[in-house]
Amino acid sequence: MSRFLLLGGAGLLGTHLGPALQLAGHDVGIVDRFSGSMFLRTPKAFPVYKADATDHNGMVSVFAKFQPDVVVVMVSHYYSRDQYYSPYEEGRMMVGTANTICSVLSRATKHVYLCSHSDVYDGSESGRGLSEDRRIHTPVSYRGATNLAAEYMFTTRCDELDIPLTVLRIFDMVGPRLMFTPVSCRLNFLVDAFLKGEQIGLVGSNKKRDFIHVKDVVSAIVGLHAHEFSGVVNIGTGNGRTLNQICKELSKSMKIQYPPIEITDRLAYAAVADIDKLTEAVSWWEPKTDILEYLPELVEFR
Repeated sequence: MSRFLLLGGAGLLGTHLGPALQLAGHDVGIVDRFSGSMFLRTPKAFPVYKADATDHNGMVSVFAKFQPDVVVVMVSHYYSRDQYYSPYEEGRMMVGTANTICSVLSRATKHVYLCSHSDVYDGSESGRGLSEDRRIHTPVSYRGATNLAAEYMFTTRCDELDIPLTVLRIFDMVGPRLMFTPVSCRLNFLVDAFLKGEQIGLVGSNKKRDFIHVKDVVSAIVGLHAHEFSGVVNIGTGNGRTLNQICKELSKSMKIQYPPIEITDRLAYAAVADIDKLTEAVSWWEPKTDILEYLPELVEFR
């Protein structure tokens, strides 16, 4: 069994991944600065370290205390209850995190998991799933560029230390969340707009996106670790849903009619995962939650 240190472990993914890893027999420790997460929802069964992943001395101290075998980096987005971070500030902290964590890795580390994002792809107009082997052009977003930079830094450092690295390119992850973090879930915006009776303006409402429930992401990660997978892998459902489809389902289930206004398709792109590599690596894995079936639960939670 391994000792997992979850960086950003008080967020949506960490609060689901931690218990799943513990159930599988692993020891789990959590690092979070709790700027966009809630301390009260963090499982008390785990050692919790309040620290900033960009603080080198703080990370040296945490690694010395917990002595992890496996490191999971889940700080691909930054949030704060008190301020809005610009894409530039987010990118600076993302790359800063990669630099700091790479500097404290050693040959005692047995595996690193880096949670990246589908933003690294420049989208698809063909309708085909986005493959890990796809040639990546200049990303459409600054966030995508900084995720790629973090991937490169971890790849270089793990190669130097001969540490297996798994890059998890996670598509649009959904699930209950105590803090409102709009970047992580477009659906929170839509559901809240319906609940408030606000007019909805959509960009790219007919472009398909791959929404995957956090529990399906967790089962994929646990499966990949059990099968000792390393390399780059997409985590998505392989099935796309448009925002128009989601709005129609919300209207039907809530018995409310707020026709969305299409603003533009120009800035939007389709992003559906090719999950062949994931299902080949973990033959038993398949997504359990359909986003349209999950909507009533999300509405109730919001």
